Amino acid sequence: MIRLLADCGNSTVKLALADGLEISAFARLPTKPGAWTAWLDQQTVRPRELVLLPGAKGWAGAVAEWWGDRPQRTIGYDIHLPAVGQYPGLGLDRIVAGLGLDAPAVIIDAGTATTLGAWSGTPLQFLGGLIAPGAVVTSQALAAAAPALESVAPRRGSALQRTTEGALAVALGLGYPALIKECAQALAKESGISRLILTGGNADHLAHLTAERDELLALRGLARLAHSTATA
Repeated sequence: MIRLLADCGNSTVKLALADGLEISAFARLPTKPGAWTAWLDQQTVRPRELVLLPGAKGWAGAVAEWWGDRPQRTIGYDIHLPAVGQYPGLGLDRIVAGLGLDAPAVIIDAGTATTLGAWSGTPLQFLGGLIAPGAVVTSQALAAAAPALESVAPRRGSALQRTTEGALAVALGLGYPALIKECAQALAKESGISRLILTGGNADHLAHLTAERDELLALRGLARLAHSTATA
């Protein structure tokens, strides 16, 4: 069966087509139904079912409404998650990303927040992790708390900045990767897992971090859950 997978984040919606366990198409799209329709119209196959990962419940509801009365299932409601060592309140997106792994790893998901989680064992189990603010939301929060400062896009450069915008942007560009690197190293040391996997819409801000890039991680987990529960 061809399924439409939807990973609903706070600022983007990731859509993918999956034939069983195989993902055949993928896009990170703005939170606009018109963009979802345009992308789906470009595909050569038509999905029969929508499978939702409701990271941001508001956008998940919008995707469900956009899909209409066609078959759909939602992770955590229609599809229950297996016991993988999660604690109460652990984000569904973090669990599903772990289910997309094929071997132990520390997952770094750079979204609105940057989450880090260590996965090990046979079968893989969630050992624990950390949550840090994302680079973009850090800038936005500072601008909201101090109106004289503007929200900026993080970038790397000389520390000898002579504008407020430059001082903010470069401080974030240099400091945010250092924060995440320190967190990742601590997780790797305590868990004994050296493999780092980087995913998420703001992963480019961590380009200097030595890690594998995998934008399909959560979508693979989503495809596996949808397939296994449909054929059980």
